[in-house]
Amino acid sequence: MEMVVLGIVGFMVVGVVGLFAMGGTPARLDQAKTGEVYSFTYLQPNTGVHKRHLVKVIDNSKLPEHTIERLNRQSDYRKNDKTFIRTDHLVTGKDKYGQIRNFYAERAIDCKKSWTGKLAYNFGIL
Repeated sequence: MEMVVLGIVGFMVVGVVGLFAMGGTPARLDQAKTGEVYSFTYLQPNTGVHKRHLVKVIDNSKLPEHTIERLNRQSDYRKNDKTFIRTDHLVTGKDKYGQIRNFYAERAIDCKKSWTGKLAYNFGIL
């Protein structure tokens, strides 16, 4: 009977730790380092759709003001959209399908750094 109780307790502890590890720890995308894996909801003001992303960080750039001003002048992306505002933290990430995307860190909410995500990427699981 003791073994059954210890087995159940052990299973519960492993389950809770596993769920916590899979979900990750609260983090900020603007502090991400190359190679780390983050899960977050991205606020997309253009469509109003807030999609969850799991990405491996390729680059984290702090854009200087003159670069933001140049992008605002030269880029055709949402050029006439008065509600679109570029911010200075741009994170480039790669998802499990190999798609590379840029994210303004200030639009990432419910951001978590995944403990197990880097291993999963390295083994081709994600």
